[in-house]
Amino acid sequence: MWGETYNHVFGRTTNPYNRKLTPGGSTGGEGALLALKGSPLGVGTDIGGSLRIPSAFCGLYTLRPSYERLPYCGAANALSGQESISSVLGPMANSMSGIKIFTKAIIDAKPWTRDPLALRKPWSEQDYALVEHGGGRRMCFAMMWDNGVVRPHPPLWRAMRITKMALEAAGHKGLKGN
Repeated sequence: MWGETYNHVFGRTTNPYNRKLTPGGSTGGEGALLALKGSPLGVGTDIGGSLRIPSAFCGLYTLRPSYERLPYCGAANALSGQESISSVLGPMANSMSGIKIFTKAIIDAKPWTRDPLALRKPWSEQDYALVEHGGGRRMCFAMMWDNGVVRPHPPLWRAMRITKMALEAAGHKGLKGN
């Protein structure tokens, strides 16, 4: 639940591209290792960005799956018994193909046979290819610019605006007011 990686044994983990910056947290150590090509794939946990932030800061790919899509049974968690905000396990890699290979392998192993909470949904190549959505050529998206409680800092707002423009330039359509 912290935006950088620090522990009392090894100290602060730094971003391999700029040692004055963080690789993000709390999976920042895994992000730094992957960015340095020290591992082909990593697995981390995510509640509020612990996979997504290090992946963005270290130039990686990740998947923050929906809760219960990938198994969590047997994973150590500091919040056991406090499942009001549930964590998920997800992959991090240097390529999108690494994310797909990992996710497909886990789902093909039918994790619901060992983890009663895991979603009972086999891998679908059609779903992955977004067949029901025109192959992903014309998607609809929405942006939440401000949730009324926390306003994005100007660099984040700028990144969101650039993302919106790139999506629209690629032929996707933002909802009205976005």
